Amino acid sequence: MKVLSLLLLLAAFVPETGLDITTERVKLSVNRHTTSQELEQFKRELWEKKGIRLDILTVQYGLTGKINFLKIAVDCNDGFKGEASSTFLNDSHQIGFYRSYDDDENPFEIGSISNQ
Repeated sequence: MKVLSLLLLLAAFVPETGLDITTERVKLSVNRHTTSQELEQFKRELWEKKGIRLDILTVQYGLTGKINFLKIAVDCNDGFKGEASSTFLNDSHQIGFYRSYDDDENPFEIGSISNQ
């Protein structure tokens, strides 16, 4: 029971990652716990739902199977594109991108992502 409680407590401190697609915005956040299967799923969903191309240029895994280094390229096919890379030093570090279709927001960013 103590082990389960500890795992649940630790999970609460691992930032939320993943892909969020709405009509107003697309946001992708990846941390070192993201799996290769999840990366491939994100690529498919981005292309199928929004016509956004995500290329995984480099991914390096550590002995524990967690991502140590990731380099991505994103092309939204509407003039917004970029590349980002990161070495994951801890569980809270994330990289990714967002594309906003709302005129009141910054339309595109790629790189370190805050969990907001």
